Amino acid sequence: MKTKIFILLFLILSFNAYSQWLVQSPYPQANDVYDIAIIDPNTVIGTSNWMCTVFKTTNGGANWTVFDVENNREFKILAFPNSLTGYAVGGAMTNKPLKTTNGGVNWFPLNSANDTTKWAIGFYDVNTGWIAGVYGFIMKTTDGGNTWVSQTNPAVTNKTLKGIYPIDADNVVIAGSSKTIVRTTDGGNNWISVNAPFVSGTDELRYVTFLNANTGILCGARQRIARTTNGGVS
Repeated sequence: MKTKIFILLFLILSFNAYSQWLVQSPYPQANDVYDIAIIDPNTVIGTSNWMCTVFKTTNGGANWTVFDVENNREFKILAFPNSLTGYAVGGAMTNKPLKTTNGGVNWFPLNSANDTTKWAIGFYDVNTGWIAGVYGFIMKTTDGGNTWVSQTNPAVTNKTLKGIYPIDADNVVIAGSSKTIVRTTDGGNNWISVNAPFVSGTDELRYVTFLNANTGILCGARQRIARTTNGGVS
């Protein structure tokens, strides 16, 4: 899974080393960009905030190809464990997770046995991943999305979960509404609540990513950015 936030922070901190940002023109599509997956320095796949649009570059942004997704599937959040296999969830408009096996050109729905709105997705490898969303539901697959097992924890059943990052197949961190942070060290069989004193009781945490097993960053409402150096314990 690509560490998007670390890449963005690196670019910001390296600003003085470059004369300017380069606008990717012509724009790949006319709608707002919702999420991107950085596969390598040349390959980037993105989604718009409107239905049926996925766009991709394989030459560092010089050219973009737009794919219209079948069946009016809306894309929001992406997870690409490798260059060909990717997964996506669509927020309120698409209740089924989606999968591609050809680098985002074609997508097909997966049966998650749960039609609840999905806002978060994270995959450690092509087979092992998690999805989450409203009412605190958490589900896991170990066969590339063919089957899913519920791992919902009572501590988050009234929360909306917005960010997932699998550090490895056992250690996963999830963040969400009302300063929710939970983590697992056994692949999701048990979840541990993590205190978040840096946000108020109603603030939402939306994105989480890790550079390595210990160092991670999460972001949320009110410009909150927090760092962990112990694998999400604190």
